[in-house]
Amino acid sequence: MSLTGFQFNGCENNNNDDNQRHQNKLSHHHSMDKGIFMDEEILRKAIMEEAAQDRVECIFKTDGIHFNEILKLRLEYRNILMISHLWEFTSLSRLDLNSNLIEKIEGLDRLVNLTRLNLSFNKIEKIEGLRYLQKLELLNLSNNRISVIENMDTLEKLTHVFIANNLLGQLENVVYLRRFKNLFTVNLYGNPVSKKDDYKYYIAAHLPDLTCLDYRLLDEKTKKEASKKYCHVLEEIKRAELQMQQADEVEQSRAAEAKLHSEAFVEFLNGSSLFDSMLKDDPEAETLHRRPEVALLLQTYPVLS
Repeated sequence: MSLTGFQFNGCENNNNDDNQRHQNKLSHHHSMDKGIFMDEEILRKAIMEEAAQDRVECIFKTDGIHFNEILKLRLEYRNILMISHLWEFTSLSRLDLNSNLIEKIEGLDRLVNLTRLNLSFNKIEKIEGLRYLQKLELLNLSNNRISVIENMDTLEKLTHVFIANNLLGQLENVVYLRRFKNLFTVNLYGNPVSKKDDYKYYIAAHLPDLTCLDYRLLDEKTKKEASKKYCHVLEEIKRAELQMQQADEVEQSRAAEAKLHSEAFVEFLNGSSLFDSMLKDDPEAETLHRRPEVALLLQTYPVLS
């Protein structure tokens, strides 16, 4: 099944039916007087609706619904104001929160198994709150109010990123997406940045492994022309990335060494404390001190005396 018309494994956007469905529900969505807050009642209702639609009965047990066993949750078109009450959904792999009134990405820290997240058609202005979603593969933030691509460093498994119809205005900001080595498709259509001259070639050059841009295939001819056009800029970027990588490796090495030293630390190792503690309860220590060879040793190394 597609995420509001986005096909997960290709460039196609078969969204005619979904767009019509969205427009129909959106009119009702905006006719509501005020938004609502997420609570357990709303969550149970959504789960039961999904189960009825998919004819799934196994989630209903004698002791109720177990949130930690739910794999998919659809909460679209509900006038939700804020993301909350999701801390028990630790097995969730797909979450649809599109077409609500959400202004901030939050409350997702426990969803560590999430692979698909749809937050399109909301009122989000900033990308944040995604740090712990390290298994995320598809992120849909289209039709919001986002002006900067940021705070996604930990999402290393991303393959599909949709940020269409937002407020992205700087081509240079798109370079941020270079860190995602598995990125297959990106949709930036409808942003001010997509109207800039050389938009397609800039993206193709800076994201050389990208297959689809704005639902269109990036052919090899386009990629080669883009690479040639931006070759000098790309060399500088690659050089800077290499320096950053080396600096990170040095920092990690220092941190690992510091941790090793910290774990190996013995209190009072300096001075005579360790030697004194070894002989403290030894009845023969005083006799040992009076032996000529030991006396000479203590005179040579007074720290031991």
